[in-house]
Amino acid sequence: VRARVVELGSSRVSYMTIFEYEIEAEPDGRGTKLEGVVTISETTIDRKDNDLAVLLLHGAGGDLHGGHLDDTSDYLAWMGFPVVRVTMKSPAALYRMRAAHAAMAAAKELDAMKHVKR
Repeated sequence: VRARVVELGSSRVSYMTIFEYEIEAEPDGRGTKLEGVVTISETTIDRKDNDLAVLLLHGAGGDLHGGHLDDTSDYLAWMGFPVVRVTMKSPAALYRMRAAHAAMAAAKELDAMKHVKR
């Protein structure tokens, strides 16, 4: 688990602690491993009534830390949603669906994600 403090551009909250958990998903049963990160904030931890998570898939020339994905996941975590990010290189739709399901299954193994249903 990696914790960091981020500065927000909000008038109500100026700083927030973000927790990032590394996960590994296996979408195809052949040993292929996908690296991922689950981003949770103190706001997410306080909202146990929220059973939704956001899944961000990346791989079109970048990775899960590329572009705007870090900022997007921080913002969504601040809004109370756990965020699962995964880097994928395959353009095949069926593989991406299996990878999405595998990433969510791996994320739900975390105690902080036990309340997430979808």
